[in-house]
Amino acid sequence: MAAGATKVSVFVTHGVFPEASWKKFIDAGFHSFLMTDSCADMAELLKDKEPFQVLSLAPLILGCIEQFKP
Repeated sequence: MAAGATKVSVFVTHGVFPEASWKKFIDAGFHSFLMTDSCADMAELLKDKEPFQVLSLAPLILGCIEQFKP
């Protein structure tokens, strides 16, 4: 932000937040915090909390599986 950014977002593929460390990101100034649902319990906990946005891996995995259908 100090360098002129108007929005800053974060993306993690495997959101593991030990000791409720996810709370540090609630008011950290991020526009969005994108994460996958690879950690199902954490994804469920954070799915309705701003700035978190949970992205499902299911369509991607299904697409990979369908490529190998006989």
